[in-house]
Amino acid sequence: MIINPFNKLNGICMVLFLGVSIIIGSFISMSLGTSVGTIVTLGPIAVEIAQKTGLPIGILIAAVVSGAMFGDGLSMISNSTVAATKTQDCKMVDKFKANITQFICVTFALIFLY
Repeated sequence: MIINPFNKLNGICMVLFLGVSIIIGSFISMSLGTSVGTIVTLGPIAVEIAQKTGLPIGILIAAVVSGAMFGDGLSMISNSTVAATKTQDCKMVDKFKANITQFICVTFALIFLY
């Protein structure tokens, strides 16, 4: 399916909407400390928005999942962060500093690709 990234949704560009979905998903995931909880929270909302606006459901769900994974990797309260720092005997701040540059680059790439 070919998708026009400049479809207008009441004046909002589809690319901007997908980027905002990634950012919202990442903030919620960082706050909750779980990517699955974020997907379960935002997934039904994303499906409903996609159905009402005509956006492809798969692409909007992919944006939500991308944001959720992004936030989970940076969350200080995520179980994977705690396990990684304890088994590798490092500080959480050091893990956060190492991951932030990688995640920011990937997020810009994802926003560009969407």
